[in-house]
Amino acid sequence: MRKLVLALLGIAVVAPPQSRAQSQLSPSAKVAFDVASIKPNTSGDRRTGMSPSRGRFSATNVTLRQLIQNSYLLQDFQIVGGPSWLNSARYDIEAKGNGGPGPEFQVMVQSLLADRFQLRIHRETKTLPIYVLLADKNGPRVKLAPSCVGETSPTNPCGGLTVTPRGDLIGRSVRMEQFAGNLSFLLHRTVLDKTELSQTYDLDLHWAPDEATYFSLGGSGAPSLDPNRPEIFTALREQLGLTLRAQKGPVSVLVIDHAVPPTEN
Repeated sequence: MRKLVLALLGIAVVAPPQSRAQSQLSPSAKVAFDVASIKPNTSGDRRTGMSPSRGRFSATNVTLRQLIQNSYLLQDFQIVGGPSWLNSARYDIEAKGNGGPGPEFQVMVQSLLADRFQLRIHRETKTLPIYVLLADKNGPRVKLAPSCVGETSPTNPCGGLTVTPRGDLIGRSVRMEQFAGNLSFLLHRTVLDKTELSQTYDLDLHWAPDEATYFSLGGSGAPSLDPNRPEIFTALREQLGLTLRAQKGPVSVLVIDHAVPPTEN
């Protein structure tokens, strides 16, 4: 959950989907919090936060969509259907129980959603628009990364990507499939790596994000964006020698069958 914690500082470390451990449990395993409080948040603030720790889960100003996305490890575009208030009604949650962050903790949040929001879901595979990440016709401009194993940095970790609300992405010793996963988050569409670049690379990308992306990356207040920066497709081509090609492909989605607002306690 580093992305959500650092979002409060204006920096987001976006965990690549490929590196996230998928839960081996399900809500039917009856793993649940001992006690949970859910209250509406009507502050009007657009900032959100989720903080799982051993024995505790705290969420501030979150929507049901965000809770589903984080507990099921999904991108936003992989959630289909749901009630009209899915993206608008916001809640503060305090829950306590045994265990800490990890697959079991994810299932505890899933169980909380099933119990308090009466969330019912199923999974499907749909043919949807996707992007394919390719080397540009003039060749890639990415830099091979020196080894950074054992190095530590809170804002620019080895093997990770750091993204700011202003549209600055820095990657240290990352693989292209990992970068493609992060582009999926930024573009709200599955991105498949077809670059044939098999090493680890240092990446430096600067573009002009739209307002929605600015806030999703932890921006607050009125966006102050550089109008001279290119949009992300141009930035990829000019700065990294990479290009995105639009096509259609199979995408796993989670379909919301039923949900109701929780009773306040």
